[in-house]
Amino acid sequence: MANINTLPTEILLLLIDADDTKSDLRALRAVNRSFESLVTPILFSVLRFSTGTREDLACVELLKSLGSPHSRISSHIRTIRILSQDAIFSRRWTPRAAQVQAPRAKSILGRLFERKPSDENQKVDVNEHAQRMQNLYDERIHNAVRSLINLSAVSIVHWVPYSLSHSSLWKALRQSNISLKEVAIHDGVADAECAVYLGSCTGLKKLLLTYDSIIGRCLPYEVDDKAEEHLSKSLLKTVLKKQAASLMLLSFGCNKEGPWSFGLDSIDHYARYIDLRVLRVCLNAEDLEQRPEILEKCLQMAHSLPHLNSLITITCTKSSSWVQRFQDSGRNLEITVGLKLFKRDSKDEWSKNELFPLDLIADSRRTATDVEHWMVKFGGAVDMFSG
Repeated sequence: MANINTLPTEILLLLIDADDTKSDLRALRAVNRSFESLVTPILFSVLRFSTGTREDLACVELLKSLGSPHSRISSHIRTIRILSQDAIFSRRWTPRAAQVQAPRAKSILGRLFERKPSDENQKVDVNEHAQRMQNLYDERIHNAVRSLINLSAVSIVHWVPYSLSHSSLWKALRQSNISLKEVAIHDGVADAECAVYLGSCTGLKKLLLTYDSIIGRCLPYEVDDKAEEHLSKSLLKTVLKKQAASLMLLSFGCNKEGPWSFGLDSIDHYARYIDLRVLRVCLNAEDLEQRPEILEKCLQMAHSLPHLNSLITITCTKSSSWVQRFQDSGRNLEITVGLKLFKRDSKDEWSKNELFPLDLIADSRRTATDVEHWMVKFGGAVDMFSG
């Protein structure tokens, strides 16, 4: 039998990944009980954990281990990937949420309240439980981040929107003077603490922010529109100004009409990002209908960026006749499938090609009536954030 110390790093990595059902360091101990020889940096370059459905967050013990002064792997971690997948940890959820019509929301709340259906007094207090877990997470993430001295990328995916708040993560990063190179937040809530952090760090190269996506519309409350608008303006006009010279990928917006969308008043702000290779923005459907020149202005702005390879524009609408045709077909489609291609011709002028064939993909969660896509390419492949 081969000595584990003689195995190539790539094989060790495969062995560890094969036991990915465990979310803490037991996955490593399953490979090597002594745990002393597995200190090859590549094995610990990515830290993955999720906020699951169990009462005790499995990630808490992992964060506690990383925050220990005796940790031997904290300094090797380069990337954190967090999956927030349980809405019961949100302080905004209440038992009344069980009455909403959204099947996914009812399913999540149903699992919580069906634990003791015969005893009303034994039902879990959602808010109390969420606050307790939030406080524990805040404490653990603060201690862990102080040990991640070489951290360079953070990716957060909100599988169920508005789950555990990660404000404490951004605060800890700022207090520890850690400047990330890559930040990605998918389907999350606009977080003021994240904006403060982005304004304090330097050298950011990739930023992907998508807020309050279509899934979030099923929730039994609404986001504060005024606060959201203030944060979006502050982020674009003030906070990200500091990153203008370093950003190479910027994906900024959300899949609904609102303050995160690209507008004529934001053209000058986007034009500052002179080193961009990839840019993704959202366009309001109403703007496209009433002010069709906005798409042309967007193309002109992109044309002025010397290094830009790819521009992706997304617009959300419920009234577009082009998208409506596919709703009438009765098919349940993937969230976005419509593509239009623009390119530079030999005279360096814009030319418009024919509409590309649609790739219709069945999906039980989303429909093509929500979103319409345009893709603009200047050459080269679209290289979105890898996290």
